[in-house]
Amino acid sequence: MRLNLRIGTRLFLSHLLAILLVSGSMGAYFYHSAAQGLMDTLRNRLLNAASLAAESFDGRVLDTIRTPADMESPVYQDVLRELRRAHRTNPDLAFLYIMRRVGTRVEFVADSDNSEAQAKPGQVYDENLPALQEGFDQPAADEKLGTDAWGSFLSGYAPIRLGHDQYLLGVDMRAEQVRSKFSYLRVSGAVSLVCAVALAFLFSSVGARYFHGYLELFAQRCHAIAEGRFQDQRGMRTGSELDGLAEALDRMSDDVQDSLAAQRHAEAELRKLNESLEHLVDARTRELTEKNQTLTEALVDVKRLSGLLPICASCKKIRDDQGYWQRVEAYMQTHSEAKFTHSICPDCRQTALEDDEAPRASGPTPA
Repeated sequence: MRLNLRIGTRLFLSHLLAILLVSGSMGAYFYHSAAQGLMDTLRNRLLNAASLAAESFDGRVLDTIRTPADMESPVYQDVLRELRRAHRTNPDLAFLYIMRRVGTRVEFVADSDNSEAQAKPGQVYDENLPALQEGFDQPAADEKLGTDAWGSFLSGYAPIRLGHDQYLLGVDMRAEQVRSKFSYLRVSGAVSLVCAVALAFLFSSVGARYFHGYLELFAQRCHAIAEGRFQDQRGMRTGSELDGLAEALDRMSDDVQDSLAAQRHAEAELRKLNESLEHLVDARTRELTEKNQTLTEALVDVKRLSGLLPICASCKKIRDDQGYWQRVEAYMQTHSEAKFTHSICPDCRQTALEDDEAPRASGPTPA
């Protein structure tokens, strides 16, 4: 399913997810490292405490403590007193005890516990712990919490030198104390995670608003260019790669502005040409109209002079529409634009001359 999210929301979610993935991965790595470091620190502390306390005992003295009956002996009391003194100097430790290995059997020699659960000399320890077996030969500590009849502990061991049998001194830290230290680490990790989430939310919001704000400005600039407002928000600078987009918008604004100016100039020239053409067409139309009117009038006159005209066979007068007889020149001047000037043709002149000479050639009439 496709989600229609605004670009600001997408930027926010992408930044938030990226930061959470990075911070979560780093947090998990550092928490694991811190947990391992804390475990190593606790093991080293137990190793050091066991090694330091083991230096206070002599295995040859411990050879004399074998059974619960030896608990009343001064040697046992001195050993128990020393164990409890070492316990007081390490309040985080639950118990300090001494064990003896005889063949494959491991038994207690002394225990700092002052409760009824105190281990007695010669009491066999049935748990087979690798670190405990290693502790008879060299300092060792448990890799993880171990559980026995006395509870759950993280223990450290160190060998006690001298003696016919092998001895070690063990120190126990209660699981509750170990877990409390890890709990503190987990709380610290949780607080760090919450802070990381809060910072991720803050940075994602700021980053999304930053980019979304500039995108809105660019959108507004594009709308301004489309509406012809070319100077709005000109010269925006972000101090980032978005400056390239701002410069492209400026160039586009200049190009559009130049194109519009060229278009307006072309439109003005076109209007001028159109007006000139209209004037030319009007003049030509008037000229044609006048010629047409003249032609129409001529046609009217032609119509007036066309058809059958009644003319006298003797005097050559023409009868008009009202029944009056007019001389030819008078009729033509009335019904056309023709103007007459009087002259005489050669034939008529000859006839006139002959008429004038006829009486003189005949002479006087006799009485």
